[in-house]
Amino acid sequence: MNLGDLHLRMLILMTFVNLDSDHTGVLVEVNSTSTVMFRNCVFSRTSSDQLSSLVSFESGGKGIMVGCLFKGSIQGTTNVVSNPGAVPNVQLVACYNRTGGTLAQVTSTAVL
Repeated sequence: MNLGDLHLRMLILMTFVNLDSDHTGVLVEVNSTSTVMFRNCVFSRTSSDQLSSLVSFESGGKGIMVGCLFKGSIQGTTNVVSNPGAVPNVQLVACYNRTGGTLAQVTSTAVL
Protein backbone atom coordinates (compact mmCIF):
# COMPACT_ATOMS: atom_id res chain seq x y z
CA MET A 1 0.00 0.00 0.00
CA ASN A 2 1.45 3.30 -1.03
CA LEU A 3 0.31 6.26 1.05
CA GLY A 4 1.93 8.60 -1.44
CA ASP A 5 -0.37 11.59 -1.67
CA LEU A 6 -1.68 11.73 1.87
CA HIS A 7 -0.89 14.95 3.65
CA LEU A 8 -2.56 14.05 6.93
CA ARG A 9 -4.22 10.71 7.53
CA MET A 10 -5.12 8.58 10.54
CA LEU A 11 -5.35 4.81 10.14
CA ILE A 12 -6.99 3.00 13.05
CA LEU A 13 -7.36 -0.74 13.67
CA MET A 14 -6.07 -1.79 10.27
CA THR A 15 -4.16 -4.94 9.43
CA PHE A 16 -1.52 -4.82 6.71
CA VAL A 17 -0.51 -8.31 5.59
CA ASN A 18 0.98 -9.96 2.55
CA LEU A 19 -1.46 -12.79 1.81
CA ASP A 20 0.68 -14.31 -0.93
CA SER A 21 3.62 -16.34 0.33
CA ASP A 22 5.64 -15.12 -2.66
CA HIS A 23 5.03 -11.44 -1.86
CA THR A 24 8.16 -9.49 -1.19
CA GLY A 25 8.81 -5.88 -0.42
CA VAL A 26 7.49 -3.24 1.93
CA LEU A 27 3.90 -3.50 3.23
CA VAL A 28 3.30 0.26 3.58
CA GLU A 29 5.16 3.16 1.96
CA VAL A 30 4.85 6.77 3.14
CA ASN A 31 6.19 9.47 0.83
CA SER A 32 8.23 12.54 1.70
CA THR A 33 5.28 14.96 1.95
CA SER A 34 2.92 12.73 3.97
CA THR A 35 2.08 12.76 7.67
CA VAL A 36 0.36 9.61 8.90
CA MET A 37 -0.81 8.29 12.27
CA PHE A 38 -1.19 4.53 12.69
CA ARG A 39 -3.17 3.51 15.76
CA ASN A 40 -3.60 -0.11 16.91
CA CYS A 41 -2.54 -1.42 13.50
CA VAL A 42 -0.97 -4.80 12.74
CA PHE A 43 1.84 -5.18 10.22
CA SER A 44 2.30 -8.86 9.42
CA ARG A 45 4.70 -10.51 6.99
CA THR A 46 4.02 -14.13 6.09
CA SER A 47 6.43 -14.47 3.16
CA SER A 48 10.02 -15.59 3.33
CA ASP A 49 11.24 -12.05 2.51
CA GLN A 50 13.40 -11.13 5.49
CA LEU A 51 15.24 -8.21 3.93
CA SER A 52 12.43 -5.66 3.37
CA SER A 53 11.07 -3.37 6.06
CA LEU A 54 7.39 -3.61 6.99
CA VAL A 55 6.87 0.17 6.83
CA SER A 56 9.03 2.53 4.78
CA PHE A 57 9.14 6.32 5.10
CA GLU A 58 10.82 8.45 2.45
CA SER A 59 13.09 11.16 3.82
CA GLY A 60 10.81 13.96 5.03
CA GLY A 61 7.80 11.68 5.62
CA LYS A 62 6.38 11.81 9.13
CA GLY A 63 4.45 9.33 11.22
CA ILE A 64 3.28 8.37 14.66
CA MET A 65 2.60 4.72 15.43
CA VAL A 66 0.67 4.05 18.64
CA GLY A 67 -0.12 0.58 19.96
CA CYS A 68 0.96 -1.18 16.78
CA LEU A 69 2.09 -4.80 16.42
CA PHE A 70 4.86 -5.82 14.02
CA LYS A 71 5.08 -9.55 13.36
CA GLY A 72 6.69 -11.98 10.98
CA SER A 73 10.28 -13.00 10.41
CA ILE A 74 12.80 -10.28 9.59
CA GLN A 75 16.57 -10.59 9.56
CA GLY A 76 18.18 -8.98 12.61
CA THR A 77 19.95 -6.33 10.54
CA THR A 78 16.78 -5.20 8.72
CA ASN A 79 14.86 -2.22 10.08
CA VAL A 80 11.23 -3.00 10.83
CA VAL A 81 10.37 0.63 10.11
CA SER A 82 12.67 2.23 7.55
CA ASN A 83 13.26 5.96 8.01
CA PRO A 84 16.19 7.57 6.19
CA GLY A 85 15.08 11.01 7.43
CA ALA A 86 15.35 12.74 10.79
CA VAL A 87 14.82 10.44 13.77
CA PRO A 88 12.06 12.63 15.36
CA ASN A 89 9.96 12.34 12.17
CA VAL A 90 8.88 8.80 13.05
CA GLN A 91 7.59 8.08 16.56
CA LEU A 92 6.68 4.66 17.96
CA VAL A 93 4.71 4.61 21.22
CA ALA A 94 3.58 1.50 23.13
CA CYS A 95 4.23 -0.82 20.18
CA TYR A 96 5.32 -4.47 20.14
CA ASN A 97 8.01 -5.75 17.77
CA ARG A 98 7.79 -9.54 17.32
CA THR A 99 9.91 -9.69 14.15
CA GLY A 100 13.51 -10.03 15.29
CA GLY A 101 14.35 -6.95 13.21
CA THR A 102 15.68 -3.68 14.56
CA LEU A 103 13.92 -0.40 15.31
CA ALA A 104 16.50 2.12 14.15
CA GLN A 105 16.12 5.74 13.00
CA VAL A 106 12.90 6.17 15.02
CA THR A 107 12.04 7.63 18.40
CA SER A 108 10.52 4.88 20.53
CA THR A 109 8.78 5.12 23.88
CA ALA A 110 7.54 2.08 25.83
CA VAL A 111 8.22 -0.27 22.92
CA LEU A 112 8.84 -3.98 23.46
